[in-house]
Amino acid sequence: MIQALILGNIITMDEKRPFAKAAVAKDGVFAYIGNPEEAKKLISKGTRVLDYGDNYIYPGFMESHCHLVDVDKNGEPDGYICEGPVFETAAKFPATIEDIKDYLLAWQDFALSCGFTAVGDAGANIVHKDAPKAYHELEMDGLLKLRTYAYIYVNDNVDSPKAEIASIAAQREEISGEYFHIIGVKPFYDAGANEVFHSDYPVSTMMNVKYRIYTAEKRPNPAGLFGDSPRGMKEAITREQSLKAMTTNVARQFQQEHRMGSIEFGKIANMTVFDCDFLHDDIEKVAQANIIATIVDGEEVFKA
Repeated sequence: MIQALILGNIITMDEKRPFAKAAVAKDGVFAYIGNPEEAKKLISKGTRVLDYGDNYIYPGFMESHCHLVDVDKNGEPDGYICEGPVFETAAKFPATIEDIKDYLLAWQDFALSCGFTAVGDAGANIVHKDAPKAYHELEMDGLLKLRTYAYIYVNDNVDSPKAEIASIAAQREEISGEYFHIIGVKPFYDAGANEVFHSDYPVSTMMNVKYRIYTAEKRPNPAGLFGDSPRGMKEAITREQSLKAMTTNVARQFQQEHRMGSIEFGKIANMTVFDCDFLHDDIEKVAQANIIATIVDGEEVFKA
């Protein structure tokens, strides 16, 4: 049994237990959330201890709508083709399955370094038609850590729309797994409206936790970032609402609210650590927050 003891200021996003100082993860899920004294009674010798001191630990943040981009060795996007031309040019890209896997793994490193543990890949097959297959092979090889919920793109005005949908459904049955999963549309209608944040990254570069919280409350962007003129002041929302829009609400959108989105017993042990209390710190401090670590399945997969 693989165990980890996580210590710090834990914001759980669980209404029944909103705050804790310790969590125990066993085999990738939370086995205990509470205080350090009780947590230490539950662990065995050799348990990994992830002590984040006075830093703040949140459920692993989730991006509801983004697009993968190529990144360089520093984790920075090295180029982007606007959505219109991409459809014409994508088919001309010389890419093997191995090329696509390298591309996906670089993207994974980037997303984890931003503190995101799950994303919605809008049009996973747009740039590379074989990307779903590459995702699946990476998962079979045990290399995927970033849970990806994929929307598959269907061309407009095809001769047989029903056949297109049937093909996607068959692909979903064949290759959907734990870390790569093709999702349908009907569950969202059945579940009702649900507010989530999304960047449409890289259409917007705001795949950034702290800036989302800042702009949602203050409405202007932080000084020096894309200008700072206030917009839609009546639409400002609370810190808690912002956090929900990147955690519990996204989990609900992915139909995974029973498995992620909050730090609760039995849920997947995904967490993101920042040096800032997003609920209570001054909003200008929020804009300067730094990511400390990202945890997936109880394992630290990124450390600043």
